[in-house]
Amino acid sequence: MTHPTRRSLLRASLGIAAAGALAHPSIANAQAKTASTPKLGGTINMHSYSFPPPNWHPHVTNTVQVMSYSGIYNQLIEYNPETEDPFDLRGDLATKWELSKDGKVYTFHLNPKAKWHDGKPVTAEDVVYSMDSIVDADAKPPRTVAKPALDPYYEKGTARTVDAHTVEIPLKIPFAADFLPTLASDFCKIIAKHWGESGTDLQKWENAMGSGPFKPGKFVKDVSIELVKNKDYWKPDLPRIDSMVHYTIKDKGTAIAAYKTGRVMATNFPVTNLSNKEAVQLETEAKDKLRVEYIKNAAFFFFFMNTSAAPFDNPKVRQAVNLALDRHAMFSIFGVPGFDTLAPPLGSGSWFGRTEEEIARLPGWRQLNGAKHPDDIAKAKALLAEAGHPNGFKVEMLVRQVVEFPDHAVVYKEQLKKIGIETTIKLEESATGFARYLKGDWVCGAQGGAHFVIEPDAILGRNWMPAGTWAKYSRNVPPQWWQEAYTQQAGESNRDKRKAILRKMEDHLILEDPGGSAVMYWSARSWVMNKKIKGLHASGSLWGGFKHETTWYDPEG
Repeated sequence: MTHPTRRSLLRASLGIAAAGALAHPSIANAQAKTASTPKLGGTINMHSYSFPPPNWHPHVTNTVQVMSYSGIYNQLIEYNPETEDPFDLRGDLATKWELSKDGKVYTFHLNPKAKWHDGKPVTAEDVVYSMDSIVDADAKPPRTVAKPALDPYYEKGTARTVDAHTVEIPLKIPFAADFLPTLASDFCKIIAKHWGESGTDLQKWENAMGSGPFKPGKFVKDVSIELVKNKDYWKPDLPRIDSMVHYTIKDKGTAIAAYKTGRVMATNFPVTNLSNKEAVQLETEAKDKLRVEYIKNAAFFFFFMNTSAAPFDNPKVRQAVNLALDRHAMFSIFGVPGFDTLAPPLGSGSWFGRTEEEIARLPGWRQLNGAKHPDDIAKAKALLAEAGHPNGFKVEMLVRQVVEFPDHAVVYKEQLKKIGIETTIKLEESATGFARYLKGDWVCGAQGGAHFVIEPDAILGRNWMPAGTWAKYSRNVPPQWWQEAYTQQAGESNRDKRKAILRKMEDHLILEDPGGSAVMYWSARSWVMNKKIKGLHASGSLWGGFKHETTWYDPEG
């Protein structure tokens, strides 16, 4: 079942392009039927851009673990990985669903054949338990990803069972267009109530237990993570492979060689550590063997600031940085026209974003004679002086060694020198970086964030509302009026009125205080796949469609 209204909205702001090809992996025991029929069996080696931190409860983990745990669990609905339509939603645990006439309640009907890995049936009670678990504000450890995504739409304690296989989920916002695509993300996993209440250590890999197509396999810290076929999976003829192994390859050159030689056959989800320029080059060099799919507007990059730590606890310092950073210079180095966009927090080209002409006039984005506008630099220096730093200051920049962050950091370092800010780059493993974010043991950094869906609720909520993932890390608390405006716009059905509210909110982030995230540019993300990999297409969200239950290997290509 699809959601046409949501699909049309996504099409207006999100795109996907396909191309290229490259190399072989280690696939064994492929049982050929016909050229068009999926072949069963074998092991597929996949590339993981970073080794996840040791935390495997699907409602507790951050954005990294999902790429490996997704195949262990199911959702109610999912992005369909078997179609080239990136916006197609279909049932996973749910066979069908409907929205009440007043737009306030969704009713989901579960597949009665669904069962947990221990053989017990999946019930509506498990769904109610999972929805409440995802948004539980008092949970220990705290929920970091799915909670801020679902919070705008679902209130804990409101879902109810109709019968063993039917559940009603009320919405905070009637007719909320973003609810189904959010629910379809791989973060919104349904877990067993009896597992959640078992008392076992639910954050250990070997204890993971879901209803999905795979079970936990061999775990080699910092090297690889294996998922093995659930032979009793309740969906007929799935999964199509016997296992998959996610190999962590952080170095770009090594990853490129692995794709070309066939050591890995696909990225386990659409983040590769390659910039878009590097992904395009790889695709060009190996166009007979690889295909690359790009999820456009999937994320944006930003200079990250801990708003609870001096000197970035002062909004004048944060705004000085926001004005001083040269986005055009950054984009000329890393951006790929057609894939990346030089745009502020709410992007460009959508119903809620600004036009290119409007963006070109914004402080922090404007230029004079093709160069950084001198008025922005002058204003930045004046703000630093008002904040008590007339000569600038020295600070450590925390940089996780993934994607473009280390390269971005070098550019940030040079640009901030122009207003007297001297930075020392501190490279950290991804897991260590996240641990420091969580503890507040950092001052500033090079970071980026991927959007659940390309809509204002998700974009603003995750980065600037206090419950959002990146807002929590940055300790960002926007003014009370801004938080009230967020709630107001989410429930505003008149698009023109909603856009006016959003414009005022974005103006604050551009002209007064960027909070913890000074946005640089919007970016597509790449999913590299060998042409022999079938049953897999990138979805319209960076966080959808990588359970890999339909993925298979065709030796004939």
